[in-house]
Amino acid sequence: ETEKVLWGYETKVKALLECVPVDIVEQKGKTCFKVLHNDKERLVALDRISGLEVLGKIVSVDDVVGQEVIFNIKGPLIDRYTLRDHETEVARKAPEYVRISNIGEDKKELFTRLLRYDNCCEIVSPQSYRDEFKALLNNMLANYGE
Repeated sequence: ETEKVLWGYETKVKALLECVPVDIVEQKGKTCFKVLHNDKERLVALDRISGLEVLGKIVSVDDVVGQEVIFNIKGPLIDRYTLRDHETEVARKAPEYVRISNIGEDKKELFTRLLRYDNCCEIVSPQSYRDEFKALLNNMLANYGE
């Protein structure tokens, strides 16, 4: 119930695409699978699928969809930061910080992006992301230690 199976679907043009099923939805009168493919959510109409194959890898739902990460943007980045499609501003306490909610972005991509913001960014929650980000920073700094 808390995990989804990674699977592939074969399109009618015979391309096997590896993805994670998220949901089954109706759009424009068609039944579609909502899937994650290459870290992007997409809808695939059932009539475009010629077959399915379960690939056997178990993927935690929290690693895939719906994980909310809250972070603060500080300093000069407050005025320059542009929200992504999956982000919303949840608090503004300028000039101290702006609090951002990010839902569903791949953890590796999010961490890579937040590292670019240097000391103008701080992960607030979840605590597991905060701890992992802190460990990542400490490991990077250890490369330059004595």
